[in-house]
Amino acid sequence: MNHATLAALRERHPAWRLLASPHAPLVASFLYRKFVAPNVRVMNEADLSEALEDELFALREQLGEEAYPKGASEYLGGWCASDKGWLRKFYKPGTDEAQFDLTPAAEKAIAWLVSLTERPFVGTESRLLTLFALLEQISAGTEADPVKRVEELRRKRAELDAEISRTMAGEVPLLDDTAVKDRFQQFQQLARELLADFREVEHNFRQLDRKVRERIALWEGGKSALLDEIMGERDAIGDSDQGRSFRAFWDFLMSSRRQEQLSERLDQVLALPAVAALNPEPRTRRVHHDWLEAGEHAQRTVAQLHYWGDIDTHGFAILDQFRAHFPQAASLLMDQEMLRAHRLHWSEEPESRHHDLLRQTPDEVALYDDLRFDRFQSRLRLEQERVGFG
Repeated sequence: MNHATLAALRERHPAWRLLASPHAPLVASFLYRKFVAPNVRVMNEADLSEALEDELFALREQLGEEAYPKGASEYLGGWCASDKGWLRKFYKPGTDEAQFDLTPAAEKAIAWLVSLTERPFVGTESRLLTLFALLEQISAGTEADPVKRVEELRRKRAELDAEISRTMAGEVPLLDDTAVKDRFQQFQQLARELLADFREVEHNFRQLDRKVRERIALWEGGKSALLDEIMGERDAIGDSDQGRSFRAFWDFLMSSRRQEQLSERLDQVLALPAVAALNPEPRTRRVHHDWLEAGEHAQRTVAQLHYWGDIDTHGFAILDQFRAHFPQAASLLMDQEMLRAHRLHWSEEPESRHHDLLRQTPDEVALYDDLRFDRFQSRLRLEQERVGFG
């Protein structure tokens, strides 16, 4: 953390740009209500644009017509631009309507703004206990000496036996209201942070996926080796530190027994008078379901399948059928840039398909139309074996 680093962050980081924007109150408050508070991961363009138009109308009524002179679509487009980076715009396979999600950088800026609000009670005990517990887990989990491990287990057993004896004798120490509030506030904070982390996890998975695709696009080896590279993409992502940590979380939370335990304990804790006095967020009762929903988005990024076929009308028809079973499948090396780069290897397919396809991205639809309407040449085909090979 030095002057050069901070100067670079101030110039380039989307979170800093959001905080410094004259429209920060609009951007942060709107995105908080539409994405963060309800834990919404994807919102289509029509719904988001309509909601923003309503917001702009209300603000102009309060602040005057010149407060926010642009339309909702123009603002949304600007928030997605590279010089902002507050929203991610993408298309689901088989649809031509844009979808939006909050970027990790924007969520960080919003979380910092939320943290500026005063808290009626600031606890420290539970966080200190959490720090000690983490150190104990690291120490115990890295101890390779069986003798020392057994000694530690016997110490814990002695402590448990002593606690059981005290409880049987009627000594049942209870947390007072202050300790309950302290621990619950930390739970709420960690629960919110975990939801925010999922966007960053998903973003990091996409970055890893993009790097793998770049290696594939620049591949100069043989076809079998390239196929091995493609098939190893999921393993490369899953075996990263990010992937292993996420997999451990996912396996833990996917247990039905764990979900039942979380539901029971949340109900028990939220019924405590000390917790009720804190007016917990309404979604706290179902926070584990929010974790699952957010985790599924990251899981789909890791598990995304790829289809690689000939660039012709039959190839896109097969891709369309493939997506009927695997909706998240992405096409690989089947774009106009690849087609034009291999013009010397163009050939003809025996017969063209002409029917509309239902499960294509806008770019795929455009290329499929070029092929079925013979805009390059009649019955154009680029065989997959020709891509990147000679």
